[in-house]
Amino acid sequence: MTFSARTATSWSETDNTGLLDMRRGGTCSAGAFVYEGQRVTTARHAHDLHQLEYVVQGVLEVETDAGAYVLSERQAAWIPAGLGHISTIDTRVRSVSIFLDPSQLRTTHPAAGIVLVSPLIRQMIIYACRWPIDRDSSDAVADAYFRCFAELLAELLQARSPFSLPTTSHPQLAAALKCTRNALSDITLEQAAAAAGMSSRSLRRLCHRELRMTWRDYTQQARLMQAAALLADPGLSVLQVATRVGFDSASSFTRAFRSAWGRPPSAYRRHGSEVPV
Repeated sequence: MTFSARTATSWSETDNTGLLDMRRGGTCSAGAFVYEGQRVTTARHAHDLHQLEYVVQGVLEVETDAGAYVLSERQAAWIPAGLGHISTIDTRVRSVSIFLDPSQLRTTHPAAGIVLVSPLIRQMIIYACRWPIDRDSSDAVADAYFRCFAELLAELLQARSPFSLPTTSHPQLAAALKCTRNALSDITLEQAAAAAGMSSRSLRRLCHRELRMTWRDYTQQARLMQAAALLADPGLSVLQVATRVGFDSASSFTRAFRSAWGRPPSAYRRHGSEVPV
């Protein structure tokens, strides 16, 4: 099943207090959903299924009730069932989502966030496209396949917690954080506060109260998330990526990136290119 931008615009009409039924009345416990189209921003919605959305091409932004994150090629978003979220799908995006009934995952699932999927999981995601989530009925082969996928996914999710940015409903803080994310190369606390019409002291206080972290920690996390997205561009060197997100040197960037993602930037980039798309 391929979902077009034209159909995706109907998401914006979805009641943001309800669930978006990906099965369209069907009873399959698991299946795939392929998106190809133009830029669209959905209304806030949720699913009664767990969702793992893998970006084949382009950039995808997701904001959930638990956090916000930017996905680049060969990354995946983990969105547990029932979690409200808004997706901003950039131009020329192609993504594949695997939807799983909560009964498929026997282990406790972590919060939403970015997951660096293994080469095996990537191959399984692509293969699963032959079984759309809204198909009329399932079969023994599909059921066995998705049970195996769920077991491997559970191991992946338990091995490393997904990476995300905290969000806020406070309008001034949200404005300051948006300014921060849009100017990661050289943003200062004073500039972010001024953009939201408040003092630096107020911004510090709001970050502690609403985000449970400092503005500096939030900015560092946003830089590392954006860096992971930029590393998908083979035309950018590691140093260029570091500079674009506000690091003074490749060495400091590498240390911070390894701490967040479990591997240095060069290895992260190689991991993303192991499987041809």
